[in-house]
Amino acid sequence: MEHQTSLIIIEYNRRKHLLNALNGIENSKKKPDEVVIVSYSDQLQISADTYTFPIRIRHLSMPEKGGLPAAKARNTGAKLANYEHLIFLDVDCIPSADFIGTISKQLQSRENGIIMGTPKYLSEPVPENFDYNYLERESVFHPRRPRVVQIRQEETYELFWSLCFAITKSLLRVLSYFDEHYSGYGGEDTDLAFKARARNYPFYLSEAVVYHQQHAFYRPPLPQLENIINNCNHFYDKWGIWAMDKHLKGFAHQNLIDWDMNCTEKIKIAKKPNTKEVESCLVVDEAYG
Repeated sequence: MEHQTSLIIIEYNRRKHLLNALNGIENSKKKPDEVVIVSYSDQLQISADTYTFPIRIRHLSMPEKGGLPAAKARNTGAKLANYEHLIFLDVDCIPSADFIGTISKQLQSRENGIIMGTPKYLSEPVPENFDYNYLERESVFHPRRPRVVQIRQEETYELFWSLCFAITKSLLRVLSYFDEHYSGYGGEDTDLAFKARARNYPFYLSEAVVYHQQHAFYRPPLPQLENIINNCNHFYDKWGIWAMDKHLKGFAHQNLIDWDMNCTEKIKIAKKPNTKEVESCLVVDEAYG
């Protein structure tokens, strides 16, 4: 018997990307039994009549300090979901025609694990009337991630990204959900994977593809400096290693922090970047960071 599935999307000021993702879901060979959108945007409205699957929206308020509480939003979506089988889809990701059907079927026989799909990165903005041929033609695999031909168990839990993954509500509950101490930028997904590894729950990489839409980003992400440092310190306290070391290296290179991989002390911010430094790190036209 095929399980019913809830698909969860977190959204903050990405309406166009969200509509593209919903259009991708609408054109999927298999549709979820519901879509739960957790939104930090003011008064996000979606015309549910446009789609052949039910949509529920839960609005949350952005905190006065800190960045996007992604962990809290994902946990909220999971607890709101009506069904046991969950698919988390990043708002920037458009599912391929087979993504939902493939990863849903894989989860049915692997309910004790986490299954991550395969992101491909779009090198051009998505036109209004896109199709799957366009998405496939204009997208590339991430060069630092393994190619996945068919689902396989993976021992390198650091490869887990929360862009596109499936998990049961029961397992997420056993893992105590995402750690909501993380806020603003990263760390919470690797933390979840490490909790799974510590308790011997398997992690799988799936061949099921999503297409990641372009958006501006910073290299290194200077606007998120304080959030990243807080998250990295918390991660190190829990696991004894540094998360997001690529970003930390970038910050250290600019003398914003005094840090290297052998550091065992809590990271402190030596100075904050000025406006010119932040602007110089903005990237607007690359497929991935």
